[in-house]
Amino acid sequence: MESGNEYQNIVESWTDGICIIQGTSVKFVNRQMAQLLETSKKEVLGKPFSTFFHPEEVSRVMASYERFESGADLNQRYETRLAGKDGASLNVELRISPTYHDGKEAALMMVRDITELKQIEEEKESLEKILQRSQRMEAIGTLAGGIAHEFNNILWIISANTEYALELLEEDSRVRKNLKRIETACGRATDLVGQILSFSRRRHQTPKPLDMRAIVKEILKFMRASLPRTIEIRTHIAKNPGLVMADPTQMHQVVTNLCTNAFDAMGEGGGLLEVSLKNRDSRNTASFPLGMAPGRYVCLTVRDTGVGMNPEVVKRVFEPFFTTKQGGQGSGLGLSVVYGIIESCHGAVTVNSEPGKGSVFQVFLPIIETPLKKDIGRAEAVPTGKERILFVDDETEIANSAKEILEALGYQVDIQTSPVEALQLFEERPDGFALVMTDMSMPGMNGEALAIELRRIRPDIPIIICSGYGQWINEDRAREIGIQEFLMKPASIGAVAGAIRKVLDNV
Repeated sequence: MESGNEYQNIVESWTDGICIIQGTSVKFVNRQMAQLLETSKKEVLGKPFSTFFHPEEVSRVMASYERFESGADLNQRYETRLAGKDGASLNVELRISPTYHDGKEAALMMVRDITELKQIEEEKESLEKILQRSQRMEAIGTLAGGIAHEFNNILWIISANTEYALELLEEDSRVRKNLKRIETACGRATDLVGQILSFSRRRHQTPKPLDMRAIVKEILKFMRASLPRTIEIRTHIAKNPGLVMADPTQMHQVVTNLCTNAFDAMGEGGGLLEVSLKNRDSRNTASFPLGMAPGRYVCLTVRDTGVGMNPEVVKRVFEPFFTTKQGGQGSGLGLSVVYGIIESCHGAVTVNSEPGKGSVFQVFLPIIETPLKKDIGRAEAVPTGKERILFVDDETEIANSAKEILEALGYQVDIQTSPVEALQLFEERPDGFALVMTDMSMPGMNGEALAIELRRIRPDIPIIICSGYGQWINEDRAREIGIQEFLMKPASIGAVAGAIRKVLDNV
């Protein structure tokens, strides 16, 4: 008798639910099983065990039980769901094995609550997806950097020679129109590389105090002329929304990409595009994105009356290479570029959309309290000089083009395509050069290492470093190692000439 009581106590205190089934009726349940079913033991006894399970699981559970009764599968273990109150369900692990009850064959069901385990597994799966996405982004970013460097080298050769040829030609030359087309194409290619680097956050940025009003007005003026008349544009721009710290080129990309996305959503059928720019204070409203620091923000809103998006698309809309357009009609980079740029500016971007009701994108950029300096006067002519320059780049075409262009500006130029040979030449004539210009990425010795060695030989030598990929070196790092100027490829002749004079005139 004592032994029977001991077994009864063990079964009743067991942390798993236990029940015994004969036919399809419940003959026994322990206390834990009743708790899992959110009822009393008395209410369960005698009922069909199929009533335990969520309606979506009943057919599967009954099929497995039929295999058990036929002897085809006497020991089973699988995950299923119990029926809870108000249509809820409980994730459980179910084990079925043979037993006896009152001397007759029966089925022993052991039921374990795995809700917490499932939550842990889901969290783990979510973290793994985030890690995989991060690793993909890192790999894409690395690839983008390599592509950018090589592509910007090619662009520099094309753009520099095109610009130089335009300077040499008469204004009425028939060839100028063709060269202008090449110049325009180079600009588009440069912007494309910038977008690739922006979404991977590997583009060199030059943030400065910026008034977004001029950018918004300029882009809308340009787009208004090229859009079909079926699309109406309305603007609501505050007189003084505030200044933000951002790269002007990147802000052009943000506004352009958001407006282009709106136009695509409306299509040839047309619609209404509303663009607003105003000042908002996160301390005065609860509608700000989560996690944003309290303070004043410039809020750019782009609203369209297009097709809208379902919740699944909204969740993925900022993912790189995700697009709802047909093959060949979209790269899937536009909105991911926007997201990457705004996040790098310590801002936020949100989207609200429903199918058939259009979309609303909002960009929040923190306001800075820095007065904006006004540009005075017109652009000056390209500066010239007579000093001797050592130009180093492993691309022969770049070196040759640089020599021709710089000599046309009056300079004496020695070129080297090997950084090691350039260093040897400098060691032989350390006082023979007024300035060294060097590429960053070169075989055998990169531009940073070359600059350090040059300054070891002659600490006062002015150095300008050029790069097609800002991740390898940036302006701050250039200053640390004593480099006076840093240029991103492809730079215009005016930018190169200006940088040279700036460095030489400050020596």
